[in-house]
Amino acid sequence: MKKTANSFIPVAVLIIVYVLSGCQYDYDSPLPGTLDVRLKSQVTDTSLFNPQNQNNFVLKVNTVEAIRSDFVRATVYEDPSSIKRSPRTYNVYDVRARDSSLVIGESPLPPGEYISVNLEIVPGPSVVRDGYRIINVKRVAGFSPILRFQKPFSVEEQGTTTIVVTVDLDSTLVPGVDFASKEDIYYFKPYYYISSINNH
Repeated sequence: MKKTANSFIPVAVLIIVYVLSGCQYDYDSPLPGTLDVRLKSQVTDTSLFNPQNQNNFVLKVNTVEAIRSDFVRATVYEDPSSIKRSPRTYNVYDVRARDSSLVIGESPLPPGEYISVNLEIVPGPSVVRDGYRIINVKRVAGFSPILRFQKPFSVEEQGTTTIVVTVDLDSTLVPGVDFASKEDIYYFKPYYYISSINNH
């Protein structure tokens, strides 16, 4: 019996070594960085941002994507704790939009070089002024909700890359008149651009 028990010792040692080797962390794998995408509103009449005026115009953000240099797509969720992307609306007259602090996407991403940010943004049906005046919004012919910003940026290991997408409301909401109803309307002619990219 003693001889039989001793014969199991080398086998047990091999099993332990195998298990421990499988549990080792791959230290060559880089840690992720964070991509932070924000919406900024630009308008001449800054009083529109006053919360007491109760102005409202929402943009519904359906998707935010980052495109790597090898053309692999990465979904950017609403916040780091999200496990999937859900459509969400944002008021462009929110004071946070004025201050470039309105986050529309924030996710950990593999470090590396990226070539583009793609968004899908749909305008709300109306603009609310002073809490009670409702002005309908009409999309112009050929409107597409897909926005592709082909501007290179990098995500660094354990760093944060902040991209600010600015919407120029003076150019985007064009006053007009509906020919059928003779009512005032806004024509939606989207004018977006990336105003800044910062790594920190």
